[in-house]
Amino acid sequence: MKHLKKLSVAVMMVTLFSVSFTSCIDNEVSPVVEAIYGAQADLLAAQAGVQNAEAAYLLAQANAENANAAWRNAQAAQVAAYTAGIVEGNAYEALRHEQYLLQLVASTNAQVAAAENAMALAQVQFEVNMAAAIAAMEAAGAQLAVGYAFDYRWAMEAANSILSQKLSAENSLAQAMLLQTGGVSYAYWLAQLQNNVTTAMADKVNLENAIADLQAYMADPTTTEAIISGLKEQNLAYQDAIDAKEIEIAEQNIKIQAILNEGGVRNTFVDRFEVAESDLNDATAEKTDREGWISDAQDDIDGWQLALDDYPAAIAAAELAVTNAETAQTAAQTAVDDAIDAIGVEILPAAMAGDDAIDPAVTLYEILWNADLAVADAQTAKDDLQLELDALYPSYQAAIDALALAQSNYDAGIDAIELAVTDAQTALDDANDAWTDANNYYLLKKGIFEDKPAGLTWFDQTTPLGGFVAESFPAFPNTRIGLHTDAIATSYAYVTGWVEAPLGTWTATTISAGMVTAIPGTAFTYTGPELSATMPSVSAATGFYVELEADDLSETNADLLDDAVAKLGNDIAVDPVLGDSALLTTDAYSVVWNAQLALLEAQDVLANFGTAKDDAYAVYIYQKGLYENQVDLMNAAQTVLDDAEAAQTAAQDDIDDAEAALGTIVMPAPLAGDDAIDPAETLYEVLWNADLAVLDAEAALDALEVCDDVCLQGNIDQAILDIAAWNTEIALIQPLIDSYQAILDDLQVEYDAYLANEALLATTPGDPGYADLQAQIIAEYQVLWVLQQEKTAIENASDLNDDLIDAYGWATDDLADLAVVLSGLQSDLADAMHNIELVQQALASGQVQANAAAAQITYWQAIVATLGQRHANALAIAAKYKALMDAALAS
Repeated sequence: MKHLKKLSVAVMMVTLFSVSFTSCIDNEVSPVVEAIYGAQADLLAAQAGVQNAEAAYLLAQANAENANAAWRNAQAAQVAAYTAGIVEGNAYEALRHEQYLLQLVASTNAQVAAAENAMALAQVQFEVNMAAAIAAMEAAGAQLAVGYAFDYRWAMEAANSILSQKLSAENSLAQAMLLQTGGVSYAYWLAQLQNNVTTAMADKVNLENAIADLQAYMADPTTTEAIISGLKEQNLAYQDAIDAKEIEIAEQNIKIQAILNEGGVRNTFVDRFEVAESDLNDATAEKTDREGWISDAQDDIDGWQLALDDYPAAIAAAELAVTNAETAQTAAQTAVDDAIDAIGVEILPAAMAGDDAIDPAVTLYEILWNADLAVADAQTAKDDLQLELDALYPSYQAAIDALALAQSNYDAGIDAIELAVTDAQTALDDANDAWTDANNYYLLKKGIFEDKPAGLTWFDQTTPLGGFVAESFPAFPNTRIGLHTDAIATSYAYVTGWVEAPLGTWTATTISAGMVTAIPGTAFTYTGPELSATMPSVSAATGFYVELEADDLSETNADLLDDAVAKLGNDIAVDPVLGDSALLTTDAYSVVWNAQLALLEAQDVLANFGTAKDDAYAVYIYQKGLYENQVDLMNAAQTVLDDAEAAQTAAQDDIDDAEAALGTIVMPAPLAGDDAIDPAETLYEVLWNADLAVLDAEAALDALEVCDDVCLQGNIDQAILDIAAWNTEIALIQPLIDSYQAILDDLQVEYDAYLANEALLATTPGDPGYADLQAQIIAEYQVLWVLQQEKTAIENASDLNDDLIDAYGWATDDLADLAVVLSGLQSDLADAMHNIELVQQALASGQVQANAAAAQITYWQAIVATLGQRHANALAIAAKYKALMDAALAS
């Protein structure tokens, strides 16, 4: 509006000058008037310069305002993005954008300053030009106009001065409206402070939520950390239980050891008693030996005394005893010799199959050799038969396998072969039916052709000659042939039935029998399923019509007859036989002939299919007979071998019995005075006793012959001295016996009690061998076993617990680790609450500063409004002076 006002003033000035000067000058223009014209033009140019400078300034100021507005919008977007939680990268981009906008505002402000300078220069030029115009008017003598011109200049200078103040105030207002502090806007700064508060509050809420979540998580017994903590606690409990159980086991072992120690005390007592008893027995034996020696010496004295009393008779008896012993020795030697002869010696080399038997077989070894020969012959015969049987087995097994395979092949294939015959028969029946159809088709087409040789036959969509053997029809509803008896190329039938599927979708199911050549104007064309809440109309007037004629095709009756003739073919006079090849033609006659040939071939395969199975069966029967006959021979050979081995065993038993009865030579040879072998079970033992009897008899005779009556008396005297010495020794031994007996008598009751309590079986490690202690130790060992089993159960449970911890990992966090995290979160929460106080204080302080900046904006807005009004008033005054100046010039 300001620009329009200034433009109107310029136009008025030009008009006035034009009117005033042109009305006064007729043909010639004086130099003064031309000077006025020139000054007026310069004035108008200067005025336009001022206006242009003001316009440039206003444009620059508008650009600055636009930049400020864009910057504030960008700041608002930045604040929104910042408070919405833009990530660090986006926050950085927003700050960089803000710096760019700050640079843009600064640049625009520089343009405003430049425009202000330009306007000031234009004002100076206006002053110069105005002075020139006034000078021109003074020269022309237009004093009144000069006066108004001075008034107009002063009024414009005042208006421009006010405008300059107003522009300066507007610039200050624009700067204040930037609401900048520290290089950023108050809005952005407050948003940052508010965001700090929001962030601090969010941190507090997040920490509180995290603490609550963590506490809830820690309270959940199903978490991994809770499970691991429980497992670790259980692990400690298991270890405590194991330690406690080990203490119980140690205490139980102490009880068991006390029982074992009691057994040791008893064993020491028993050992002491038995040592004393052994000493008593040894002393008693010493006494008994000497009493025996005394008895033997007394017997010797009696014998020597008898010999001394009748010495010649004793010599005669001793000689008779030698004779009788030698006779018995000879008989024993004869028995040994006869046994050796009967046994014989082992026959070498050993008997081999095919050797001649020993005849006659006298000794037992000869009989055994013949028995060995019989076994070898029987074994060889059996082995030969086995080789023959082994040779028959593969062929018999092969016959079995061949029969099984043939039967399997037969079983597997017979159904298919029989089915092939059935299929061939079915194919022949189908071929005959096809021939009947082809023949009927031929008769039909022949009748149609003969009725209309040059006529056409119509089909729906497809024709037999188009690739189908018989007419085929498309899906409903267009499955009928239209009317081809008229000249109209369309035929319609209306829909008389509908089906709804799915709900709301209707599909035509039947159409009318009659057809029309056009659809009534109130009806519709059916192109597919209709969408409707109710069934569409079935009325001929308002329903749907299906077009039937447009898709029909035709063939000539002649072409159809040619096709029928080709399909039927020619009759084949000769029936097929095996060995014929199938015909390559496809007419009905050829198809029937090929089907007959296929049936013959299938029947031939069926007739010969079982030949392989029958041949395999015959081979099997033959091989089975050979194999079973050989098995019977093997059984007979085994019987012969069994009998030979039984005879061999009997011959060996006879040798063993004879050698056992003979025995072996007894070594060393007997010496006079040796004890006889009792009982003497072998012939060699009988012979040894006979040899001993001869030696003893000869020794007795020699003794009688060596020791005469003087010798015998000396022996008697020495024996009496020995008896006296032995009685002295017995007198010394008896006190020891009495002492040992006293000890035993003192210990006997306790010893007998221990022996009476002696256990029959040792049942536990370190068993002391006493029934009462055994019962105690068994009970205590049972307690120990139960404790050990309990400990093992705890250890197994602990191992399983360790395995479960291993599965999670010993380093996996548990509740103790989470407690550390919880403590850290609680510390962070305390810090966050302190931080909230700090950022809230900073926000309050920032809000105070922002409010002060807003008050500054209000101040500058009032200044701008006041200066604007003063500028408008000044322009109005200048306009009035301009009007007066123009009027003065016009007059």
